Amino acid sequence: MSHQPNSLQMKGQGLKTQKPHSQVMELILHLRQIIDEYSRKLKIRHLQEDLEQEKQQRGQDIRDQEAIFVQLLGEVVNLLQAGATSSLEPQLPRLSLDSRGGDGQQAQLPRKPDQLNDQLSDSKTAVVSCDLSNRGIDISASYKSSFKDFIAYIGDKYQEDKNALGFINLGLSENKLCIDLLTERLSQSDMNYIDDDLLQYPDWSGHAFLRKEVARFLTHYCKAPEQLDPENVVVLSGCCAIFSALTLVLCNPGDAFLTITPFYSGFTFTSSLYVNVELIPVYLDSEITGANTQPFQLTVDKLEKALIEAGFKGKKVRGLILINPNNPLGDIYSQDSLKEYLEFAKRNNLHVIIDEIYMGTVFDESIPFHSVLSMESLPDPNRTHVIWGTSKGFGISGFRFGTLYTHNKEVAFAVGAFGFLHGISGITQHKLCRLLQDREWIDNVYLPTNSSRMQEAHKYITNMLKTLKIPFLNRDSGLYIWINLKEYLDPCTFEEEQQLYRRFLDHKLLLAPGKAYKCKEPGWFRITFADKLQRLEVGSGKPREAKTESQNVSCQSNTLQKPLGQTKDQGLRNQRHNPQVMELIMSLQQIIKEYILQLESRHQQEDQQQENLQQEEQRRNQKIRDQEAILVHLMCEVVKQLHSGASSGLELQLPHLSQDSRGGAEGGQQAQSSRESDQLSHQLRNSKPALISRDLSNRGIDISALYQSNFQDHIAYQGDKYDEDNILGFINLGLNENKLCIDLLIERLRRSDMNYINDDLLQYPDWRGHAFLREEVARFLTHYCKAPEQLDPENVVVLNSCASVFLTLTMVLCDPGDAFLIPTPFSSSFSLTSYLYSKVELIHVHLQSEITEANTQPFQLTVDKLEKAMVEAKFKKQKVRGLVLINSNNPLEDIYSRDSLKEYLEFARRHDLHVIIDEICMLSVFDESIPFNSVLSMESLPDPNRTHVIWDTSKGFGISGFHFGTLYTHNKEVASTVGAFGFLHSISGITQHKLCRLLQDREWIDNVYLPTNCSRMKEAHKYITNRLKTMNIPFLNCGSGLYIWINLKEHLDPCTFEEEQQLYCRFLDHKLLLAPGKAYKCKEPGWFRITFADKPQRLKVAMKRFFETLPDVTEDWEKVSMEDVMAETVSFPVH
Repeated sequence: MSHQPNSLQMKGQGLKTQKPHSQVMELILHLRQIIDEYSRKLKIRHLQEDLEQEKQQRGQDIRDQEAIFVQLLGEVVNLLQAGATSSLEPQLPRLSLDSRGGDGQQAQLPRKPDQLNDQLSDSKTAVVSCDLSNRGIDISASYKSSFKDFIAYIGDKYQEDKNALGFINLGLSENKLCIDLLTERLSQSDMNYIDDDLLQYPDWSGHAFLRKEVARFLTHYCKAPEQLDPENVVVLSGCCAIFSALTLVLCNPGDAFLTITPFYSGFTFTSSLYVNVELIPVYLDSEITGANTQPFQLTVDKLEKALIEAGFKGKKVRGLILINPNNPLGDIYSQDSLKEYLEFAKRNNLHVIIDEIYMGTVFDESIPFHSVLSMESLPDPNRTHVIWGTSKGFGISGFRFGTLYTHNKEVAFAVGAFGFLHGISGITQHKLCRLLQDREWIDNVYLPTNSSRMQEAHKYITNMLKTLKIPFLNRDSGLYIWINLKEYLDPCTFEEEQQLYRRFLDHKLLLAPGKAYKCKEPGWFRITFADKLQRLEVGSGKPREAKTESQNVSCQSNTLQKPLGQTKDQGLRNQRHNPQVMELIMSLQQIIKEYILQLESRHQQEDQQQENLQQEEQRRNQKIRDQEAILVHLMCEVVKQLHSGASSGLELQLPHLSQDSRGGAEGGQQAQSSRESDQLSHQLRNSKPALISRDLSNRGIDISALYQSNFQDHIAYQGDKYDEDNILGFINLGLNENKLCIDLLIERLRRSDMNYINDDLLQYPDWRGHAFLREEVARFLTHYCKAPEQLDPENVVVLNSCASVFLTLTMVLCDPGDAFLIPTPFSSSFSLTSYLYSKVELIHVHLQSEITEANTQPFQLTVDKLEKAMVEAKFKKQKVRGLVLINSNNPLEDIYSRDSLKEYLEFARRHDLHVIIDEICMLSVFDESIPFNSVLSMESLPDPNRTHVIWDTSKGFGISGFHFGTLYTHNKEVASTVGAFGFLHSISGITQHKLCRLLQDREWIDNVYLPTNCSRMKEAHKYITNRLKTMNIPFLNCGSGLYIWINLKEHLDPCTFEEEQQLYCRFLDHKLLLAPGKAYKCKEPGWFRITFADKPQRLKVAMKRFFETLPDVTEDWEKVSMEDVMAETVSFPVH
């Protein structure tokens, strides 16, 4: 091709052609000197700023220690009290988060605003953990406080025949009224279709067929004035995943959203896990007044007031959250009200996130539902974002499906990046598509029946409430009723509300207390009515029992609770036993109270002194730094433009403004413009990523740019794949995907045992994964990892990909700014994962290809290299929390020997490090002479509580489209905390069932799949390596993995990463994707990873394109083509 000779031109020849441009070259050199000097000054100033930040951090550390000390004192009081009396509840003063470091982003112990308060009043919360980070402790505590009763319910559900004493859950918003209809529809033959694309990696925004159907569905049922655009649709694993991704790209850390209270508690938990976005409550009152014509009425005046108060407190409000129909109130906003709220948002430049998940739950036809998508013209369409899912209207919460519709393609693109971590299996997406397509069934069967059953169930519960004379909001939408139990609280406090909630629990009945929804008034509860009548009948007796007990002073069935009819004096009279202990408790309470008051007073004084200066200085510094980045970028662009006109051969080594100079190890967390360690330098070299956006936050801009730079070619491939009908499409040998046995997998997955559906599969699961799947994973790993004893299912966690497991592990084991050692080259997904969420630094242990005395083989990992990296990290004051190993290695293919593994684990134990071992390619060893050694096979691990294994079926079984990943750890504390993330990263119940059946079928695995897969891997590997040998291209030959690590250094001139990128682009020009070494943080340019586990026809076309890209070897193509024909007739597998 015409551009190739220029790119391979000798450097000396290139320089000879530059003589006519001597004046331009002089200008370039002068500009280089200016940039060098400017960058030097920037680094000096930034280092000075970082010293000041370290001083602030030391102060924060002291505050953290004080908070823990107060917490321990509170624990002492609680324990003493538990031994003295069960009736007295010590009201301990609370040390607020604001006195511990502001927004929690800069503090080393990031906590929700009420998290420390919870720990002071709950003796069950863990205070100290040897293995979890401070962030992990907070996540664990938050998860337990939010879901511990749900977990108990999952393990002890009411069943009429099998478990009549189990829990009935009327606190969970779940529609169980039409499971019979859904089971019948989902069992029909059209639902069981499977093809190649459904088993492979999708477009991260969701399969195109599903996004098109979602657009059509919303157009019709939302009564949109025109057809909605599928390009504006994003599909993720649940509405909370959508909410999390939206707030991440619209807000910087510490920004805020207004939210109407009471509101859905899942948003609170979601915002605490990842995004660090504050939810500012706009409180609504139940009392009817001149301003409130109905209970809990939302007005624009209340929104204006909340916005003014937030501004007065220095909060940066980025948006407004609305839920329509409302959860938990059941209110439906009128079209006029909606327009008023949207106009308010427009006036104040706010985004609006509207959750319309309850759109399909309006069961009174006289009450119209108005979707914002039905409006002829939105006040600010680019800042109006709609969330919807099928869990409420269709009652399939177990599908784990949520979707975003936004007119803003920039926002849709950025949110789509999170499909990498929140994807849904292709099989589930197909079933959803078929369900939404079937309008005849929806309109004539499902919707009428669901509406009728909702009316009946609602009537049953409301009649029961009327009989009990319990006030409630009578709304004709939603799956729940908002009931008022204030008269059963004495006094009417949130503490008494919690006591009443506990009495319901004692009777195996779950309701949802108002405090969970941030309701301002104690005594309100949400009760779900969308359940089977038999369960409602059993459950309806339980409120009466709890009520009766609360009114009976002599009832002693629960000695931990104060009876509601009892006065305060009566309660105290019963507590006169253990007077000395009670006196000690009161004395300790007073000491703690005085101590906390002193702390808070001192902290407030310190904060007041720093607040104005700190906030203004941060804004000024961030503004200056952003301007500096833009200025450096523009100067580099000038140099590049001038240079492109002067010469194509001179390589400019421009200085890079490092991340450390922009805020230290935690700079990405503290700075308003959070960027990856090499993100700014990437922007200095690349003018394509946007620097300014009207709608995205700085964090959102970074995410969008990072996603584009990592996945833009994958996106192009998804839209233009090679097949028999598109022979000019892309062939992707850069993606680590096994396509060799799709035929076997499709045949197995189509069998009747795979199509089983029951109630549990369609409902919310245990967030760690369904018990049946975790049990089977434990058995499978025991067998194939050759574990010395049966592995424990309680140590298994199932999430929607290994990337999600890795992310959640780093979240719970590390605080922001902590680090893990990782040998390079390594899987590029780890870098993207750690950047998007966990803010954990990956310290590279660079391995080299050269064989020396220290390296007896290329890219050899030794303990000496790990020790050296550890020393360097300590010198740089980096806090190393662990080591990441990939076995077999990606992209090197190396399999660690048992002795080597033990050495690495002993190194980690000496340094108190966690070890995350990715064994995803365990079943991809195709050379029988090479044993695979799983760490789970070792008789004794050096530090079992800090050794964590990741595995999935995407490589060995070739079903990456299932979006399945699993963790096995001996540390139950880690397993439980990682399980918390199933709320955002879970897999549909149907997919979990299919996985379980697949792993159970050992006969098929051992006698059909594994032998065939191994044979086809050998043949495909042989084919590619023979082609590489013909071309004299060096490569590593290790006998495992789905890929080959090849050396193309001789085709780079000069041998630089810039030339490596040029070669990568030339492969792209020939519609061939390979994976360049720089993506794996390889220290040496010129290495590429090429995947061989593909169908024969694609491999042949791919290698033809490979030859054509390298001009000095194309002359051998005729010979190679003849060899291909001979190979096909002899042994190459045919699918």
